[in-house]
This record gives sequence, structure tokens and C-alpha cells, in this order.
Amino acid sequence: MKDNDRRYRSENEQSRRSPRSTQSGQKPRDMRPSKGTAQRLKASQVANGMMIVAGLVAFAIFLAIFILQSASDLFGLNKEEGRVEITIPEGASIGEIADILEDNGVIKQELSFRFYSGFKKKNDLYKPGTYEMETDWGYDQIMYRLCKSEVETAITTVTFIEGMTAEEIAAALEEKQVCSAEDFLKAMDEIDFGYTFEETLPDNENRYHQLEGYLFPDTYEFYIGEGAKSVVNRFLNNFNNRFSGEMYAQLEKSGMTLDEVITLASIIQKEAGNPAEMKQVAGVFHNRLNSGAYPHLQTDTTTNYIGTTFIEDYEKGEALVDEENQHYIDAYNSFDIKGLPAGPICNPGLDAIKAALDPAKHSYYFFVSDKAGTYYYARNFDEHQAYTARVAQVNASLKND
Repeated sequence: MKDNDRRYRSENEQSRRSPRSTQSGQKPRDMRPSKGTAQRLKASQVANGMMIVAGLVAFAIFLAIFILQSASDLFGLNKEEGRVEITIPEGASIGEIADILEDNGVIKQELSFRFYSGFKKKNDLYKPGTYEMETDWGYDQIMYRLCKSEVETAITTVTFIEGMTAEEIAAALEEKQVCSAEDFLKAMDEIDFGYTFEETLPDNENRYHQLEGYLFPDTYEFYIGEGAKSVVNRFLNNFNNRFSGEMYAQLEKSGMTLDEVITLASIIQKEAGNPAEMKQVAGVFHNRLNSGAYPHLQTDTTTNYIGTTFIEDYEKGEALVDEENQHYIDAYNSFDIKGLPAGPICNPGLDAIKAALDPAKHSYYFFVSDKAGTYYYARNFDEHQAYTARVAQVNASLKND
């Protein structure tokens, strides 16, 4: 029995040490996955990775669109003009107010409005009532309106005619108690309002007012005490809407920049108050800009702009000397500089802008007008002198009459 026990234990130990086979001579089973299974596993991992990447990209795109729309909403940029009436009920929460604004097309991103309103600590200041709202307002303007009762929000209408300068516009706004002239000019010169056309403006330290020329002349309604930033944005939004796609197509063909066109249009506006003459006058300036013989525009409108701005009691023809501001004076004096001045000299209307884009084709380099409104165009300086003498005679006869 002892021999049998030893033999039995020996066989058991051997069986534990050796792997079992299902059949005699068969190799042990390979536990690794088959080639097909490994390929399917790898493909599944790649697909999952691609789904994660696609999800991240989609989220990034959504976030970028949300940020852009929120920025546009915040500043009232590129929003359609319109007016709606909304009612804020008693005890409405900021969420309910934001929903009302979004439902009526006043804002596009109610979440952004709620966040901004909380950041500005306005949530508890909104008053119930019925309000008229412009659909192109920015958040600050909307919040200002909702914080004022109907009695507190008097509206004033102001008309700005073609050819007014930024400083004349600022003075009119202050007179109407919309905002101070100083705040308006400061906002106009220091704030980036996010319009695409702003990116094309030259960075020129000799430019007197950065957005001169882009304050579109029109009739506007403002709230008393509305705020300078909101007011400037109204002008720029109007310009952005009025300068059409067709005009941008003409601009591309012209070989000029937008700012060059607006600068030239501002000069045309001042030189030709009569829209019927604007294309002819524009043709004269275009000829000079493209001429080696007459490289200076030589227009009194530019010297009047800088003269009245910097020199007290300035009169046409006086010496343009002001030591502190001489760099501005030199940059706008079209009798000394070649080509266009450093920037627009007023805010032109559509007729002048269209004339700058599409001037009359002729060979004139000079023009002069009499007090009766007749324009005389000359091809050379001798012709111009003869017309100037005739104008003097006409003006004298009109004065005697």
C-alpha cells in the first residue's frame, strides 16, 4: 500500500504541474484574442476617440457662436432695427424679465443678459410697467430703460444734417440733454464698438477724431440722459446698415479703402451742398488724386475744419499756426499735403458717399461756384482764373440786387 500511495501522489503532482489537454498530443489553448477580435477592439477604440473629438469640436463651435452672439447682443451690434412694446409684471424675476425680452426680439441670449445684469447689480432695480424698446439696443441701454419709469424716461428727437462735424453733433446732444459733449467725444475716440469697418480704420496719431465721418446724419430718438456709449453706437449702427453690399462691391472696384472713400465724401459734402453737383465735384478730386500735375487737393474745406477747431476766431485764409496742435494742422492742410488729409472733415450723407464711389468721368481739375449755386469747371489754371473772375462779377451783381 505504501508503494501504491507513493505512486498515486507522484501521478497527482505530475498532473498538477502539466497543463491538461482535451486530446492526446494537443497543444495548450492560446488565451490571447484572435486577430479579428483585436481589430474589432481597435476599431471600436478609434471610433470612440473620434466621437469624443467630434463632441469637443462641436462644443467648441457652439461656445464660439454663443460668445459671438452674446457680444453682439451685449453691444447691440448688427441687430435689426425695430420697435416693440413689452410689459414687465409686478414682482417679475430676472429670469422672467429675460424671457420676455427674448420672446419679443429685444435680446437673443437670455442667459448672457441675466449674467450681465447680475454683474452690473441691476436685478433688483427693474420697474414693472409697459415699455417701448428698440430691437437694436445693447444691454446697457435696455437696463437703463427698465430702471426708469415712464415719467423718468423722456424722449427727445434730434436731426443731424449732412456735413455736421463730430463736435457739432456732440454740442447738439448736450443741448438736448442726451449726454455731455465731452462724454460723447471721449466714447467716440476711445471705445471699440466691434463693427467690422472699425478694423479698417488707419491707426494715425494725427487723426483728430477716430470716428469722424461715420456718425451717420439722420433723425434719431434718444432718451434724456441715455449715455454716450449707447448714443455713439446708434450712429455707427446706422452707418453700418446704410453702407450696403452694393456699395462694398463698388468700393472693391474703386481701389480705395473705406476710410479713403469716407474722407473724400466728407470733402465732397462740404464743397457741393447740391447733390446734383456731387458727382462732378467728385470727378475733379479723383482726377487730382490720380494726377502727377495736381497732387494737392487744395480745398478750403480742410483748412476751415482745422482752423475753426484749433484757432480761436479763425477766418478763411488766415495763417494756420498753433504750436501745440501743429501736427493736426499739418495733417489736414490739403494745400501742403499730397492726396487726402488724415481723416474725414465731417459726416457725409449717402449722396456724397455714392459720388465718391462713382464719380463723373471728365478731364476737369478745377471748379468754383457762385452764390447763385452755379458751378464752373476748368481743365487748367488759366480757365479756372477766368471762371473765378466771372464768379466775382456774378456775386457782385447779386449783392447789388
